[in-house]
Amino acid sequence: MMWRWLFLVMVGMLAGIWEIAILPFLPSGLGVRPLLPIAVLLLVSGARSRAFSGLIAGALVLDAYKWAYFDVATLRLVVVFMLLDVIAQRFLTNRSVYATIVLAVIARGLDWLSSFILALVSGLMDSARYPWQLPVDAGWIILWDIVLVGMGFLLIASFTRRFATTGRVSDF
Repeated sequence: MMWRWLFLVMVGMLAGIWEIAILPFLPSGLGVRPLLPIAVLLLVSGARSRAFSGLIAGALVLDAYKWAYFDVATLRLVVVFMLLDVIAQRFLTNRSVYATIVLAVIARGLDWLSSFILALVSGLMDSARYPWQLPVDAGWIILWDIVLVGMGFLLIASFTRRFATTGRVSDF
């Protein structure tokens, strides 16, 4: 059981390294940001503590290398994860691929909203140093999140049989 936790912490760290070290050098259409989609998939699959651990590990990597401006990805992503957990428990409870995709889109929107709020707060200190803008490739980021979460959900469903991906035909 401990090896699963360590594996997901390493996956979270690799996702954070991907977003810091490789993503800035890719064209805008290939802007895959895997940290939130991985956390959403693990949250939906029932591995909340491991999803949280992987997300924290990735957020710590993001914070370690983004020290030029006030972002605090660890705090921001913890709040986003807690809100996602509430949404998954209260509203999107059927564990379908559609609910998981909606949860991933909500996660990205909450991520951008929390980043915007932190930029507003930091703008009170010095408005010239902390500008915020929606990413130029926001559509591509959402599309990649949908693709990653959809494919990940179907892979998890096919290997673990945890989720029902097809409807049941009742006998007459």
